[in-house]
Amino acid sequence: MNRKEFLDATSSTQWATIDELVKQLDDLGYWDAMFNSRALLDSKKQHVRRLMRSMKDENGVPLFANIVTQDENGDEKRVYKQETLFDMTDYRQTVNYHVATSQHHRQMAIGYRNRAFTRYAVQIPLPFEIEAAAGQAA
Repeated sequence: MNRKEFLDATSSTQWATIDELVKQLDDLGYWDAMFNSRALLDSKKQHVRRLMRSMKDENGVPLFANIVTQDENGDEKRVYKQETLFDMTDYRQTVNYHVATSQHHRQMAIGYRNRAFTRYAVQIPLPFEIEAAAGQAA
């Protein structure tokens, strides 16, 4: 599967829908076994993520939580668990993860606000107080 093969396989003087293009590529045997295997795996992952995101309790709280941890090699990995199966360690990990994430997003908001002030001299209001040293243009 390279650029030339793709362009050759999809060359037509007619407009085509994405479904028609995929069928055309199917008919030409464009996809190799490795691509099909990877596409199937990616599709399964997408399906599982979509289901976990959509499942909520009667109060709108997600039934699944996810956090980023490190594997045995120190690489980051995202892990998922049903909240009804949490023990206290799971709650602590999840709360700590979300606090750390919120701190990161808070700093990003402050940084972009300061950049906007520097570029356009416009002070974008924030829904929280910031320290003068952290906010610079506060």
